[in-house]
Amino acid sequence: MKSIRRKRPEEDEEESAFVPMTDMTVSFLFIVMILLAFFAVQFSDVDNVPRSEYEKVVVERDYLIKTVKDLRLEIDRLNVILKELKLENEQLIEKNTELNDENKRLNDELDNALKLIAKLENDLIELKNKNLNLNLIYKTIFRNYYNLK
Repeated sequence: MKSIRRKRPEEDEEESAFVPMTDMTVSFLFIVMILLAFFAVQFSDVDNVPRSEYEKVVVERDYLIKTVKDLRLEIDRLNVILKELKLENEQLIEKNTELNDENKRLNDELDNALKLIAKLENDLIELKNKNLNLNLIYKTIFRNYYNLK
């Protein structure tokens, strides 16, 4: 025998345990409408900051932005000048080294020349003394020669 199960009338009237999609969609749209209404009430056309103060801040901001740009340009220009000065400094250091070497060489030559001059002055003094002695001898001989005659 087949067991035939009969539907009970309670089962026919029972609803599903799951909420139909249309009910969820309607609920979601209802929540969105509530949120929109809340934010619409919160929105105000009145400024939170007075317009004059806002414009003053905007002008100050624009001035500061321009100042920062100008300062960056000046920094870049100064960096270029600094690089040029460093290069020139290196060249001057090299030139200074060359001039110091040349100065040392010339000082050595001057010392040698001064020593030579001192030696020549000594030789000149000796020659003058010899010349005086020879003149005295010559005069003595000359006088003696003419005095004998």
